[in-house]
Amino acid sequence: MLTIDTLKSLRDADALRNKVNANNTYELWLITRGGGTIQIDMQLFEVQQQHVYCIAPSQLSQLQVSPSAEGYVIRLNEQVMQEGNKSIDALFQANLLHAISRSACMGFDEPAFSEVLHVVEQLKKEHLLSEAYQNELIMQYLNILFIYMGRKCRKEPETNSYNCNQRLFNRFINLVDKNFKTCKRVSEYADLLLVTPNHLNHAVRNTAGNTAGHYIRQRVVLEAKRQAVYSDCSMKELAWELGFQDIYHFSKFFKKETGDNFTTFKKDRTNIALMVP
Repeated sequence: MLTIDTLKSLRDADALRNKVNANNTYELWLITRGGGTIQIDMQLFEVQQQHVYCIAPSQLSQLQVSPSAEGYVIRLNEQVMQEGNKSIDALFQANLLHAISRSACMGFDEPAFSEVLHVVEQLKKEHLLSEAYQNELIMQYLNILFIYMGRKCRKEPETNSYNCNQRLFNRFINLVDKNFKTCKRVSEYADLLLVTPNHLNHAVRNTAGNTAGHYIRQRVVLEAKRQAVYSDCSMKELAWELGFQDIYHFSKFFKKETGDNFTTFKKDRTNIALMVP
């Protein structure tokens, strides 16, 4: 699935959501004229021009976009990756995951944003056609878009070693997102990736600056925060859902990772996350 809409067309169709939404696709909001707010999980951003906002599958988001805001919304799922050839797919996925793993919001200077905007306009134009090699051309435009996004996030020079580490990091993050409730040890992910724990830690640290264990714990914490804010489940129910056999162990884990008591966090953050005036 791939859709490309303008904010105006979504507004005219009354399709701009302002309730908390659990995403099941990748969404990219490319803003040409700002106004309003967008919340992605626990982060609240001002909607600003010359910015791109990235929402990944499973993330919770809420939009309050002003009537004056303008731009494009691109939605795509993993099936899109399977519609081109395999060499394009690999690059597509690497660039997309790299950009989103680094930042949910990225601002561009005017020359770079003009180039990004041109790519999106060409992508939208091609998407409306029905011509030979349409899928291949769409994939190429998407790759160019994600390369621009990746450039914005990436400051270190590219090397063969970096690219290998990046690919392993992307696979690791995908596995964590799918298995964090049942797998919490680095060694478990290393086994799934057919590498040693030391090698996995080295690749993750060189790519993203922290250990593999840090990203596993942060994914568990993120889910705990989501459920604390957006659901009515008790701490005992949440601990069980997240794979903790002991509520005390979960409480201690949450306190250590966040600095907050779970019950206090739930009480203090609910109104903020739901953006209640």
